[in-house]
Amino acid sequence: MTTPTSSSSPIIALPDVPGIRGPLEKYPATGRILCELAQEVLINQATETFTKAERETVASYVSFLNHCQFCLASHVAVADELWNVPGYTKCLWLDHMDKCVVEEGKLNVSRVESMESKRLCILMELAKCIQSLKYESIGDLAEQAKQLGSTEKDIHDAVLISSSFNLFNRYVNGLNTVCPSASDPYFREAAKRLTTIGYLMPPQEKKE
Repeated sequence: MTTPTSSSSPIIALPDVPGIRGPLEKYPATGRILCELAQEVLINQATETFTKAERETVASYVSFLNHCQFCLASHVAVADELWNVPGYTKCLWLDHMDKCVVEEGKLNVSRVESMESKRLCILMELAKCIQSLKYESIGDLAEQAKQLGSTEKDIHDAVLISSSFNLFNRYVNGLNTVCPSASDPYFREAAKRLTTIGYLMPPQEKKE
C-alpha cells in the first residue's frame, strides 16, 4: 500500500503545518467538527473501563492498520504520555498480535495476563474488524468484552473510535499531507499539548 512520505506535497494548497493540522486550519468550519469529535471520543467519554490511554491506544492501532503515519505517530505519542511509559503502546499492540489468537471463531486471550489487558485486546480486535469491514465477528467480540467488564457504552465507543479514525486516516492520507519522521520532536511536543489542553481548536477571532 502506498502512503504519503515526508518529502511529498499535499494535493491541495495547505498551511505549512504537519498532517491533519493543515486541512483543519485551512477549513475551520469542518475542522472544528472533526476536533470536537476527537475530543469527545478520546477524552470526554473516557471511563474507568475504557480510559483515555486505552482509547488512544485503539486510535493508534487503527492508524497503524490504515498505514497513516501521521496519525500513528501522533496517537502513539499521546498514548505513551498517558501511560507514562515510553514505548508502552506498541508493546500493547505486540501483546495483542502475539498472544491473541482466533480459535473456533473466537478470540482467545488466555495468554494475556491481566483482565484489563484482555479487555483492551478484545476492544482492539473489535476496532480491527470495523477497520477491515469484517463485521461477522463483532457480535461475538462484543459478548467477550462484556464478560471481561466492558460496558455497552465502551463497546459503542470502540466502534466509534475505529470508525472515526478510518475517517481521520483517510483524510490525512487522501490529501497527501506532510508527515515528519516518527522520531521528530514534534510528536512528543504535540502529545504534551494534547494531553494537557485536548483536541479542541481555539476560538476564532471575531472580525470587526
